[in-house]
This record gives sequence, structure tokens and C-alpha cells, in this order.
Amino acid sequence: MNNERIEVTILRNLMYNEPYMRKSIPFLKDIYFSKREEHILFGEIYNFISKYNNLPTKETILVEMGHRKDLNDDEVRSVKEVLEVLNPEDVDQNWLIDTTEKFCKDRAVHNAVLEGIKILDKGEFLVTLLVTDATGLSDEIETTVLVVEDYHDEQSGNVNGNDDTEEIEMPVNNGVISLRIEYSLQSASISPFEEDTVTLRLSDADGVIIDEETGVGEGDGAWSYTSDDLSSTGDYTFTIESESGSMDFDIIIDVKY
Repeated sequence: MNNERIEVTILRNLMYNEPYMRKSIPFLKDIYFSKREEHILFGEIYNFISKYNNLPTKETILVEMGHRKDLNDDEVRSVKEVLEVLNPEDVDQNWLIDTTEKFCKDRAVHNAVLEGIKILDKGEFLVTLLVTDATGLSDEIETTVLVVEDYHDEQSGNVNGNDDTEEIEMPVNNGVISLRIEYSLQSASISPFEEDTVTLRLSDADGVIIDEETGVGEGDGAWSYTSDDLSSTGDYTFTIESESGSMDFDIIIDVKY
């Protein structure tokens, strides 16, 4: 459990630690889980507990997810990867409860700030929040909020042996909440015997590769990231690089603040 994100620790104990589950589940909300796969998984755990008043298993969660039509293959795969690391582990109960309470308070403050941002124009603001915890105790918190506009872009084009690389830049600034890149690839070769494949790559503002997938053929897909995945600020670059044949592409980029 070294360096494990608290969200993963919470999900593990909701599945295997019944005393903890019964104490904490009334105060946890799906909006506290910013990573898409953890958000989905918490929702499945919460729904099972609400319906059956019992701990879910990996098998029951996978079965329930199989009934959903709103999840794409990438999302299902990401949830399964989280599930694989969720196994019973000994943990100090007092520490776990205290840490979960702090997590809930911090996320409540974070979400309150986001709600306040919706009514502000662009700029920097000093915001005072009144936060009430589960015991009824209240506290005022001051924080500085930088408000920037969401970014949306759509690009279309083609890469082939003659024009083999297309780079699309997007701004990722302080306060970013999420980045989502949707792509649609269509084979454009005249010859039916030629295989059309590309490499997709996302690099951050420092040139560090965040994601790369080779041998991508015709089809649709999406890459999603939260603020935890985006360590640098500046212009990020999404690259479509031809490997063989010819490929048309449509790209949709959304950066949320």
C-alpha cells in the first residue's frame, strides 16, 4: 500500500472491510472520485451496498458492469485494472477513518470551489468557504481561485507515407480538472492489401510522453486524464504518426477547468 492513492485505499476497504464500510459509506460521494475509472467503480460498489446491504465482490461488480451500455471498452478495461489491485490488506481502523474524513472534507471544499467558479468571470479571486463536516462542526477556509475558460478543439486530416505526422497542440493551464481526447480513424488506402496503421502519442509541456499506442488501426477511441495525470502546464501535443498506408482522422479535444 506504499504511495497508494487514498481513493484506492477507500475502494479496497469498501469491498473487504465491513465495519469501515458501514461507518464511511453514508459520507462518501461519487463526485469525490476524480479519476473516471475510480468514479465508475465507486458507483458500482455504492449501488450494490445500497441494494443488498452487503459487501460486493469483484465478480458481482464485473457482472453489473456487463449490463451497462454507457461504458466504452477503454473505460471497462481501466476499471478492471483497478479491481485487480484491490485485495484484502490489514490497516489501522482509526487511521483509516480519520484519513477518510479528511478526504471527504477536502473533496467537499474542492467541489464547492468548482461550483463557485461557475458564476465567476475569468480572473483571480479570493474565495471564503464555510465548510461543515459530518459532526456539524463548521470552519471558514480562504482560498485563491484562478478562473480560466474550458478549451475545445476539433481537427481533421490525413497522414500517409508522404505526410506522415500531424501534431495538434492544446493548452493545459493551472487549475485543469480533466483532459479528454476522442479520435476516429478511417482507412484511406486505395489498395485493399495495404494495412493502415498509425502511432498515437500524447506529450506534456515538458516533452514527456504521457501515453503512446502503436499499431492503431481503423476505429474509434478516447483517452481521458484528470489533474493527477497532468503534472506540467503549458502546451501539450497530440501526435498522429503514420506507420503504414494512409489514415484519415477526426480528433476532438476538451480541456476542462
